[in-house]
Amino acid sequence: MPDVEDLRERLVGQRFYDREQDEAFTVVGVTSRPPLALLQYHDGVSWDEAASNFTVSEDVAQQFRLDEHGLDSERYHPLGAGPRIDQICDPDEHDWHPWPDDIWPSGVPDEVRERVNGHPRTFYDQIVRCKRCGLSGSVAGAFGEYGANGLHQPPWFCFECGEAVAGHEIRYHRDAAHCPECVPEVDESAGE
Repeated sequence: MPDVEDLRERLVGQRFYDREQDEAFTVVGVTSRPPLALLQYHDGVSWDEAASNFTVSEDVAQQFRLDEHGLDSERYHPLGAGPRIDQICDPDEHDWHPWPDDIWPSGVPDEVRERVNGHPRTFYDQIVRCKRCGLSGSVAGAFGEYGANGLHQPPWFCFECGEAVAGHEIRYHRDAAHCPECVPEVDESAGE
């Protein structure tokens, strides 16, 4: 199995086209134990995969004449540099584009909710990108430090007033996103 630091040096921040799957991805990071490659696919989906599934050590790569990243050059075609999770913006410095109200000025229509199985936010998180660090909302939320706690989430609509609010300002009440102005109103009405 390749050394984790070696994998990081060779793979992190590199984009590839997978001919077999007909899709492009960027290796945005590599975890230590177990060595997982953290991937951002072209459509913004975040994914982790055992690094051993698609790479080998540098020595083995040279022996079998694989590309410099240790990948099967028949299957994976290098596309150049891409974003890296270790260069993620601070949560309040993301420059997300497009904002949800750029796409849906009047809120998410019912036909969109039906088309994306009732999860328009998941769909939006895949298409939105930070102009500064290049990560999708899905990847920043899943792999960014404290990702599960929502520090690196993109903007979304306030459940109460319908205004789009920056991700780092979103507050949750009963699993619904709220702007800072609406949270106290919700909290007060919940006690009645």
